[in-house]
Amino acid sequence: MSLIEELEYARSLLDQGVDHYEQGELEVAIEWFDRALACQPGYINAWCWKGLVLGHLERYEAALTCFDRALEFKPDDEQIWLNRGIVEDMRRRYRAALSCYDKAVGLDPQLVEAWNNRGAALMRLGKVQQALTSFDKATTAQPDHYKAWSNKGAAYTQLGQHSRALECFDRAIEQAPQEPEPWNNRGLSLSAVERYAEALTSFDRAIELKPNYYEAWFSRGVVLSKLGRQEEALASYETGITLNPTHSSAWNNRGLVLRRLERYEDSLASYDRALECNPLDHEVWDNRGFCLTKVHRYDEAMEHFDKALELNPKHINAVYNKGYCLGLQGKVTEALPFLEQALKGPAKYREALATDPDLAPIRSDQRIQNLLSGKGGSGKGRQDRGPKKGFGR
Repeated sequence: MSLIEELEYARSLLDQGVDHYEQGELEVAIEWFDRALACQPGYINAWCWKGLVLGHLERYEAALTCFDRALEFKPDDEQIWLNRGIVEDMRRRYRAALSCYDKAVGLDPQLVEAWNNRGAALMRLGKVQQALTSFDKATTAQPDHYKAWSNKGAAYTQLGQHSRALECFDRAIEQAPQEPEPWNNRGLSLSAVERYAEALTSFDRAIELKPNYYEAWFSRGVVLSKLGRQEEALASYETGITLNPTHSSAWNNRGLVLRRLERYEDSLASYDRALECNPLDHEVWDNRGFCLTKVHRYDEAMEHFDKALELNPKHINAVYNKGYCLGLQGKVTEALPFLEQALKGPAKYREALATDPDLAPIRSDQRIQNLLSGKGGSGKGRQDRGPKKGFGR
């Protein structure tokens, strides 16, 4: 067989592998790529295809080895560096991915996918402002690249610049109205500025385009709960959980809705599922503790708040909840340090202490009045007494 014939034969083997890949037969595809490589060990496309498929199979080290072999034959190929970066992204090695994308854009400054992926890697590393520069490069090189516009909007959302974020999402939707991700991201930004009805419309559109989009189902649940539509929110969470039963935040939010519906035992069970998914989630410990106060299990509740603060000492909500829990029991002296500390934080805690009907029995205490007026919790007041009727509703 002549060299030309060998090359043609290797190409036909590669095409067979690609066909199997497109049919979802990944292991079979690899067998065909190996046959092509046995015929032509320096066949760069076969190494690259094999690397991508191995990446999809989560066999990351083997995938990277394939790309490294390809780079031995062609070290200045920006597409190989791009694909190598994608695999590093898949294994969540974002700094290594960033290095690959830097190499790719250094070889081709107009390589839009590399700029977009570079920005996404920077976002995951918490470098949002730098990520915006990459997304700008991508949208300048290709103004109709909807993913870059959507990612750019997500970056502005993280920076709290929601007007700019919405402009980006609108650009993304203009370019690709049938893609669900920009609709979902648009909903998140609208929700952040409390435009809940509009956010709900965006989430509904995302789900219409992709019914198994569990993130949109979860986000939809959050908005419905904000709108006071708790039963609908519960149904939305349960649909999302069916699609992804290992999502800690979804179980947590489901627990919140069940607690608002006064289904306390079901709420506690939902928090249990959240902790199975992520036992280090301080918000779940805090929320489960608050639910325990509703069923008068105060000692357990305090243990939960302590656990939340152990995991995140800056979680002021758990500090307030400790004061709240003690206040429910009429233990004003013990509650005061926690309430005083919480009232140094966001204004919502002062408002809660001033208006929460559960704390009405202790609000007449002069020390609580001093706290609310900004004088601190000291001062002569009535002695602590046991819980009055109606405590712990």
